[in-house]
Amino acid sequence: VQVSHDSLPEQLIAESIRKKSRSMHLSPQQLRLCVQEYQGQYILKVCGCDEYLLEKYPLSQYKYIRSCITVGRLPHLMLVSKDSLYSQLPASGFVTPSYSRRTPQPSPCPGGGDGSPPRSLWAFNTPLRVRLLCATYVNVNIRDIDKV
Repeated sequence: VQVSHDSLPEQLIAESIRKKSRSMHLSPQQLRLCVQEYQGQYILKVCGCDEYLLEKYPLSQYKYIRSCITVGRLPHLMLVSKDSLYSQLPASGFVTPSYSRRTPQPSPCPGGGDGSPPRSLWAFNTPLRVRLLCATYVNVNIRDIDKV
């Protein structure tokens, strides 16, 4: 399928469905309805790895597509049913640890209710401080425990 480099993933999906449906000899209206019906049921997956083109950004802005263009290789993508992808995802079993203590504090974010006027994110010249509330599945070597 050939599309412009600034096409969105949903446009590539629509063009793929359109091309596949041409062999069915549908009328232009039936073809349009077919594309509308099936376009939202698929996402683009990079062949050979678990990378997906999910957002509404031009294709040329995705890292995989850019790397293919750089070396002159044709990007290999496949249509994957959203339902089949969602069924493969593990159930989210995340539970907040019982030892976690949360103390209510005013938000450090702009307009967070601490009375200070909102600040532009472009005006920050100091390192950003972040409080990590929880981490799961962290592998730490026992000899490096004092560094954590």
